[in-house]
Amino acid sequence: MTTFFSLTIAGFYAVLLSGLSPVSADAQVTSEIVFDAGGRPSAYVTLNDEAEYLFAIDTAAQRTTLGQRIVADLGLTPDPGDRAQVHGAAGVSYLDLYRLNSVELAGHRMEGGLYLSAAAHDDSALGHDGILGQEFFAGPMLVFDFVDRTVSFGGSTMDGLGESLPVELMYGGFAITTISIDGISTRALIDTGASESFANRALMEALGLSENDLSIEESFAGVTQQQSVRYTGYAGDVLLGAVMVDSVAFEFTDSPIFQTFGMSDQPAIILGMDVLGQLSGFAIDYLASEFRHLAD
Repeated sequence: MTTFFSLTIAGFYAVLLSGLSPVSADAQVTSEIVFDAGGRPSAYVTLNDEAEYLFAIDTAAQRTTLGQRIVADLGLTPDPGDRAQVHGAAGVSYLDLYRLNSVELAGHRMEGGLYLSAAAHDDSALGHDGILGQEFFAGPMLVFDFVDRTVSFGGSTMDGLGESLPVELMYGGFAITTISIDGISTRALIDTGASESFANRALMEALGLSENDLSIEESFAGVTQQQSVRYTGYAGDVLLGAVMVDSVAFEFTDSPIFQTFGMSDQPAIILGMDVLGQLSGFAIDYLASEFRHLAD
């Protein structure tokens, strides 16, 4: 599918296309979650009616991705002639596509789909076998309850929700809201597939920081495992509406991800589980375009 445009950094990627198959408002699905090695909410998903694998549930992934253990275990071969172009943290790569007969979680089932496979997906280090994307769980409402360790999707109502923040749903399902970091108004993309948050240079400068104030690190990130430069050594207070998360350490990067989402010229952050995981839980209401934390 070389007509697809996609991008990836850290645990985050997107394929910009239409035609997602959202969950019906009449069919709420609830599953137990576990947390992988990076603290990402994950669930056991049955593939081809024969084997269970742990998938990270990624609010910033439009498409589901298979790790190499799944490909090997199920004896999958790439779909002939189809590859996905992937824009990574420092360049472009291409991923093979594999066809599955079925993907099922808690009774919700999709059949006959093509799925990305990441050769660089280190199953043992990440603690999960794949990434469950928006085309599987997108619906009126997505709710993570980190206290009860459940995820619910579909449905259109949920009890116990607190203050709401408006979100912009970009490219169909990427939830972007506005938060405050040490008093700086900051655009934030909600990303449960990222274990750690990372911000752009515009936020670094708005906070009065320079490269001389921080440490420089080079790393290989994302499903493409391409090199990126990050600036570390900062911790700030993150305010989501009325909820404060104190002393969050995150990195700054010049990733093209921010440009793709129109956030390169303003303070912005990819908000990962180091922040989101300190909430009791949260919901993305795709119908009302709202982000809501779970009330304590």
